[in-house]
Amino acid sequence: MTASAGFATVVASTVGAAEWFALLDRDLRCVHLHRGALGRIPERLIGVRGADAAADLSAQARELAGAVIAEGDPQETEISFDDPRFGPRRFEFDFRPLRSDDGVVGVLVRSSESTNRRMHARTLRLQSRLLECMTDAVLVVDAQRVIRFANLACESLFGYRPGRLVGEPVSVLGTAFPAYLDSARQSAAEDTPGRPTTLTLDAAAAGAAPRVVRCRTSVLYFDDQRHDLVVLDDVTELHRLERNVIEAETRERERLARDLHDGLGQELTSVALMLRTLELEQQRARGAVAEPGGTPSAFAPIIDIVNGLIRSTSEMARGIFARPATEHGLPAALQHLAQSAALRSGVSIDCRLGVPPDYPLAPARADHLYHLAQEAITNALRHARPHHILLELTLEAGALRLTIRDDGRGIPAERTGPGLGLRIMQFRANAAGGELRIAPDKPRGTRVEYRAVLPRGTEPH
Repeated sequence: MTASAGFATVVASTVGAAEWFALLDRDLRCVHLHRGALGRIPERLIGVRGADAAADLSAQARELAGAVIAEGDPQETEISFDDPRFGPRRFEFDFRPLRSDDGVVGVLVRSSESTNRRMHARTLRLQSRLLECMTDAVLVVDAQRVIRFANLACESLFGYRPGRLVGEPVSVLGTAFPAYLDSARQSAAEDTPGRPTTLTLDAAAAGAAPRVVRCRTSVLYFDDQRHDLVVLDDVTELHRLERNVIEAETRERERLARDLHDGLGQELTSVALMLRTLELEQQRARGAVAEPGGTPSAFAPIIDIVNGLIRSTSEMARGIFARPATEHGLPAALQHLAQSAALRSGVSIDCRLGVPPDYPLAPARADHLYHLAQEAITNALRHARPHHILLELTLEAGALRLTIRDDGRGIPAERTGPGLGLRIMQFRANAAGGELRIAPDKPRGTRVEYRAVLPRGTEPH
């Protein structure tokens, strides 16, 4: 026992004061016991009672300690019990050989509570399973732009077999997604609030159609290192339906404009010609033709009204199917929209343009943004009774932003959901590659804001 007693001093000086440990000699008698922060619980679980009660060692502990003495190899076990105060708890026991020149002279038994560790590990496993089962694609990228986690939906979205994305650089995902990630990191660095962004991914395979996804990024820190958690929702089918709705609306506007021009407009023109013919026949029947500057006939006021209707119909037809943003550029179209709406309504409408007049935008995007602004201004004038409206188009932090703000009555609290006009605005925002946010403005009124992240190199210099 001299060697084992000597080990007690060495072990006591090297382990932590809060740790539970016991020293057993070759006869499995406890020669030293340190309860630490765990108190008496571990000794009750394995039956360590002290040098005069070796027989109290549990059968399980005796078997493990005996194997360590006989073979010199460490042994481990875990024991669970129901604590009346804290519920189920688990403790790990580590049996290690104590050696001297004469071989194994005793056993060091150390214990630690694994309840929280196991619960944490179980939680992590559950979270991992949940992430794997999610239909949304989930991706974690570290500060060095290396993929550290990708669930099955993510690998399928990008056309990879299970387990092939982890450890790869984010550049393997094409060009659109890395550019989006760079923009999201820049926004986070500038404390710009993150919002979902609609993104068109590169085709995953030859002949495959590009996928449209809605991305949201959060910042995580593991081991004092930044990671980006990205959730990608595949909205390709929704995007297709939205595009069909907008195309259907465009076709309907075209049909209505054609019906006004070719139908009602032509019929009104025919009415005007018939009235003119009747006027001439009446004048001939009376034997007199009206002289220029003379007394107008009874038909003249009616003909003037019909001609006014013809002009109004023609203007309506042109306005319904007009595409000023495509024809003149978005900045000029928005400026004209603000001026004409202010003239019709008598409301002050201020247009501020933070982009050059010739700023290049795809015709479809420019058209969508123009009609989005038109709908927002119309809604404000119709429902909010504002005194002032601000229409603003700017470029900032790599993003194109269109904002319509009014100082009217604001969004009704009893509104149950968006109407058709607001849904079409949302469709147009998505089709234009961005996100739409409609919220109360400060100190009053409503703020309609479209924001789209632009590829690098598209900002004006």
